[in-house]
Amino acid sequence: MGIVLKLKSKIDDLSKTEKKIANFIIDNIDLTKTLTSSELAEQLEIGQSTIIKFVKKFGFKGFTDFKMCLIEYSTRTTDVDKKLHNNISIESDIDDIYLKLVQETINSLNATYNSIDKNKLKDSIDILNNSNRVMVAGIGASSIVAKDMYYKILKVGKNIFYNEDMHISYQIGAMMDENDVCIIVSYSGKTEELLKLVNMVKKNLTKVIVITSNENSPIAKLSDVVLQVISEEGILRTSAMSSRITQLSIVDILFLGLLKEEYDSSIDKILKSREVTGWSH
Repeated sequence: MGIVLKLKSKIDDLSKTEKKIANFIIDNIDLTKTLTSSELAEQLEIGQSTIIKFVKKFGFKGFTDFKMCLIEYSTRTTDVDKKLHNNISIESDIDDIYLKLVQETINSLNATYNSIDKNKLKDSIDILNNSNRVMVAGIGASSIVAKDMYYKILKVGKNIFYNEDMHISYQIGAMMDENDVCIIVSYSGKTEELLKLVNMVKKNLTKVIVITSNENSPIAKLSDVVLQVISEEGILRTSAMSSRITQLSIVDILFLGLLKEEYDSSIDKILKSREVTGWSH
């Protein structure tokens, strides 16, 4: 796992001071590479010993060891070539692209598994199972994940709504109540249209579950349950790739958890849906 991804995946478990150090390093990689531990401590107005304890907490012998890892990460992810996606350049051949995409996805899935609160997954499944109606919403790349969730949960007979037209989603949201749940898929957690929807359904005391990378985002702060995904994708990504896969994995877990809760009736409904659609082995 890359050092920056490692910092991001563990940031929720850090103290206030440790978060300050981690966020500074993540936001200022090039600057951090040039600093000594005492200079970094001065930048952050904390003790040098705190910096040393911080890097040792992440398995490094000392600050020099940490800096070498940071330099290696920066060299690997910063390329003078034109970028197609993250560390994949225009010069990469198909085999290299394939391997790097696979590794990025594996890293993101592992980081998400290691960081996500399993109790929140269980809470989400309980809310889904006990809700009268479910609405799922997402925009752009997140709409692909939202649509996948719609199809899956529809199979087990839940009363679920999804529409790519946000105006229709607003109309549905206005009719939801405290017995319903709204599931938001938003990698950034900042999409204005989705934030408007969340504010609307919360007025009706509807529960909100969000699948996002940013647990401090406006949507996350309004949600009852935040399911955080970790991805190696940078801000200037050409398209959602590993982030989409991690979001889809959360959808699959929620679907299987729901299936487990009402196994016999759910399997019966899935078999019936296969019959009417002509699905066969």
